[in-house]
Amino acid sequence: MLEFLAVCRVVAYNGYMVQASYFLTGEELTRRVNVVKPKRDFNWVKGKRGPGAVELHARFSTLDFSKEIFTAGFADPNLWSNHAWATDVGLNWYLNFYTKVYLDWQHSEFGSPVLIAPNRFGPTRDMFWIRFQVFF
Repeated sequence: MLEFLAVCRVVAYNGYMVQASYFLTGEELTRRVNVVKPKRDFNWVKGKRGPGAVELHARFSTLDFSKEIFTAGFADPNLWSNHAWATDVGLNWYLNFYTKVYLDWQHSEFGSPVLIAPNRFGPTRDMFWIRFQVFF
């Protein structure tokens, strides 16, 4: 008979996030679980022109693990870091109630250089992304 022994290891961690956003077009959120209804939907037709809703956002987040992340065998200290923080800055464009475009830049920094490609290490990473979302 094959026996399986599970050993639980506790790795201490902490982190936080601070986020802010502002609608340039005057919309207000009553709660984040609902999508945004622009005051004037995006439209190029003369007489019906509207920008949609435009929201600027920024976020800072950090995550720290104790050294046990390495000593417990969960990660290799030669490849990874136990400290990371990230800054996001971007724009959300709500064309109408059903569609949204995300434009975002994220800059991440690590407590020690991490593996970013085969045989290549770096202390920071930058990511630019665009996403189109449909709500139904």
